[in-house]
Amino acid sequence: MSKTDVVLVYPQRAPLHGRHWIMPSLGLMYLSASLRQAGYSVRHIDHTFLERREVLQQIDELKPSVIGIYCMITMQDEALSLAAQVRDKALTVVGGPYPSGEPETFVDDFDLVAVGEGEETIVQIMRHLGDRSFDDIPGLVFRRDGHVVKTEGLHRSKDMSHLPLPYRGDIPNDDYIAYWRKHWKDATTPLMSTRGCPFRCDFCHKSVTCSARGLSNRWWRRCARSRRWAMTTFGCRMTFSRSTTGGRSSWPEPSKTPTCR
Repeated sequence: MSKTDVVLVYPQRAPLHGRHWIMPSLGLMYLSASLRQAGYSVRHIDHTFLERREVLQQIDELKPSVIGIYCMITMQDEALSLAAQVRDKALTVVGGPYPSGEPETFVDDFDLVAVGEGEETIVQIMRHLGDRSFDDIPGLVFRRDGHVVKTEGLHRSKDMSHLPLPYRGDIPNDDYIAYWRKHWKDATTPLMSTRGCPFRCDFCHKSVTCSARGLSNRWWRRCARSRRWAMTTFGCRMTFSRSTTGGRSSWPEPSKTPTCR
């Protein structure tokens, strides 16, 4: 197996008993697509249906230069334990809602903490991998000589049409379909038509996509392409989701939108 530039790991685990609302990581799919668009080789490893030894074996075979690990608060233990096992194998980067909200929690366990949206950040990390000038990359937190370094915050445009469609080729779709149909009879997969939120609720980890977003017609057409893929792959009649209502009443009501059958 040839060496891979980046390995992205989603440390979710399927429950051994009962059922749980499990989904593949749409965020890592976007990172994977952005890296591919920039010319880097990448493998997205979904831990959900794999044992830890299988994940580590794949990482050893791929020999990546960078290992990126997604984390939300429900995955903290898995993310930290995985980081401890792979930190000597490559540059380790953590991102997602929890690290974005509390980066200092992760600076001693990862080489870099990515704060906010990661599509541009991960590509910039790869471009600076040789000179290690990570100070020049917005949206990073890391420890150097005993001190915590925080780079300039990210500045995002409301126009999301430049982003490539999420790369879903590494996702264990058959396993997700089987799990959902076993426990809920319907199959589903994440699809996002908006990003961000105009509100500032204190209880929400709004640190990843915190600014209000406008959508162009081009963005909606790109979303339609993703929806067609989901309908073909999962046998959906229709699937639709959004990050927030955003006060826009013209969007369909989720309760009136059929899910995958």
